[in-house]
Amino acid sequence: MGGSACSCHRHAMEKRRLLILLAVCVVAVVVARTAVAGPVGREALPHFLLAESEQDRAKAAVRSGQVRPFPQILSAVQSRYHGRLSDARLEERRRGGGSAWIYHVKWLTPQSNLLAITVDGRTGRILGVSGRGADAARKR
Repeated sequence: MGGSACSCHRHAMEKRRLLILLAVCVVAVVVARTAVAGPVGREALPHFLLAESEQDRAKAAVRSGQVRPFPQILSAVQSRYHGRLSDARLEERRRGGGSAWIYHVKWLTPQSNLLAITVDGRTGRILGVSGRGADAARKR
């Protein structure tokens, strides 16, 4: 009976050593990756960790006049398409040293088709429309 307890203890100690070694290896890989490629970028972080800061930046961009307020965007879409708002979001696209703000509008047509409309947040210009029934929903 004593030998069995000793064997279990050795097995547990070996398992613990392997787990510690694995943890050390993981830390070493992360440190090496950061040293070679730089700190982990925003794109590698989970969305829920970014939401508040992105929302704050979007609000600041609207307040500063870099981005048109949503009621102006909604008015532009309403003047060109029959239907009603289903959903909308504002996205910052970073390129090089600058960024562009894009509104993504989901628009429900009277025929119950869903259109995806992209709008330049700075100018209010409609950049693109996709979805079934886009031509039929367009006001003439």
